[in-house]
Amino acid sequence: CEIYDGRIIMAPNAALNVGIFTPNPLGGGTFTSGPVIPEANSAKYAGCSLGRNGKVIMAPFDASRIGIYDPELNTFSVGAYNFGLGGNKFVGTVPLPNGKILFVPSVYPNVGLYDPETDTYEDGPAIPVTWSPNHAYGGGTLLPNGLVIFTCSYSNQFGIYNYKDNSFSLMSFIVDKTGG
Repeated sequence: CEIYDGRIIMAPNAALNVGIFTPNPLGGGTFTSGPVIPEANSAKYAGCSLGRNGKVIMAPFDASRIGIYDPELNTFSVGAYNFGLGGNKFVGTVPLPNGKILFVPSVYPNVGLYDPETDTYEDGPAIPVTWSPNHAYGGGTLLPNGLVIFTCSYSNQFGIYNYKDNSFSLMSFIVDKTGG
């Protein structure tokens, strides 16, 4: 995710460190390794967003806790909530207008909601299990109307999250099989 000074912060999945890319306005840029991530599992985080507090929030994929990178201090810490290791929990983040960071569920049965100001996590609404195998969604996007659409991974329906009433619904789509 892009932070206030234009740097791009990369949540480490298989990497051992936070990735930091500093773009050059004339083209290219430089990559540096940030702080080491304490968990040794192979697929740690999947996606990150900048919180209103200036810290980068990382969605736990197989990591046991939410990742928090502080670009001012170049430090990494973890949130208080413990999910346990493994599980392919979340695959993306979306900053919401209310200041919370939404975690897009992969195998986790609920939408994830994290408040960076208070370091609190809560399960949002459950997502219906209508796909096989797991890995329901592959990412999320905040729409101009305030809804979040979840893009399909193995799910056969888009997910729609409404932060205003904390609700989740499914939206069907039609696949054009004519090649047109």
